[in-house]
Amino acid sequence: MLLSLLAHGLPALLLSSLAILDKLVPAPPVTWEIVPAKPKPPSLLTPKMDPAIPVEPPSPESPKPIAPGDGRIGKPKPVKDSKAPKLPALRSLHGIGAESIEQDLGLRLVLRLGEIARSSHKQAVAGLLGAFPDSRLLTAGSGIASGESLAEALLQSAELLVIATTDPSGQRRSQTALLALGRKLVSVHQQLTLRRVPTWDDRELLFDGGDLLAFLPKPTAEALSNRELPDAGIASPPSLRDQLPALRRSLPRSGPPLVAEVFNTQLRLRLRGGIPTPTQLQLALSADLDPKVHGRLVLGSAEEASRLKDALLQVSDKLRNDWRFKLMGFSTVTDHLTLEAKGNEVVVTGFVTASALHSLLGAATGALQILPSGAPPPPPDLLPPATVDAAASDGSEASAR
Repeated sequence: MLLSLLAHGLPALLLSSLAILDKLVPAPPVTWEIVPAKPKPPSLLTPKMDPAIPVEPPSPESPKPIAPGDGRIGKPKPVKDSKAPKLPALRSLHGIGAESIEQDLGLRLVLRLGEIARSSHKQAVAGLLGAFPDSRLLTAGSGIASGESLAEALLQSAELLVIATTDPSGQRRSQTALLALGRKLVSVHQQLTLRRVPTWDDRELLFDGGDLLAFLPKPTAEALSNRELPDAGIASPPSLRDQLPALRRSLPRSGPPLVAEVFNTQLRLRLRGGIPTPTQLQLALSADLDPKVHGRLVLGSAEEASRLKDALLQVSDKLRNDWRFKLMGFSTVTDHLTLEAKGNEVVVTGFVTASALHSLLGAATGALQILPSGAPPPPPDLLPPATVDAAASDGSEASAR
């Protein structure tokens, strides 16, 4: 009878706990989907690539004052202080990474690790960077213990970290490029050269000039087909090392501690629920205890910008009024942000409290740790020995005799 009660009670307890967990974890206020890229028809002639159009930075003129209650999310804005730090400037990152970033779905992220290492956000940023699958992939089998250890080493040794990818959805992770600039990266590179390389990842780890660590994807077949072929008609892949001088020149010498650009030119990433989807996003954060935020979302029309602004106001209400988001610690993330629709753009200004930012980074870290890194298994001599049943082994020996 006791065994029967356990057999029936255990599944019921498990199902009830899952139901409780489902109630405790709220659904994300915004969801999205990735639309696969349409295959291009084959061409008999080698097409010529049009040069990427540089993205013009926004006008340096200060935005017009917003009327009270118009686009304001969160608590009332405090009185302006002439000595308060200014919002970080939004600057184009054109030239960093492949040109196709701006032509379809792409991401550029620039982190000034020197400033972040001196801020109170160091540990939270190290945890997030270490949770990325590429960080764990790079350290598999190397002299660096984990992805978080790699992030901490970069915070100590590098001044600049650049992440650029033409596939932020993660479906083709080998399209992601990493660049680190710093005078103390020699030891990091030496330890990473011992890593185990999976068969599917054709990226190359390079070190140049004593201060540039690069993890670059090899050019795709499409990129090679667009190059001018020699007389023999054989395309020789360009050396990745040849790209390093141009990449070094493209790195921004100054700017905010965090700058990000997301391009969604072909609208392959689409927001659900009838929310208009931006074609470009720019974001900059300062390294203050409560980081200043400056964002810019570009849409197809002024009507879409107004609709997106209204949708973001509703998202803010969901965050603030749902007790589950309060338990998770980021219900107040929008309390000090202001939205303004300017033409076909939505401009975000204000700041985020340190506690809300760390809660967001912690949630993102936990989500990234679930994703597999794709690292190859360790060599056989590092695997634990297989357990053998003593009775089975005695029987096999007797039969052999």
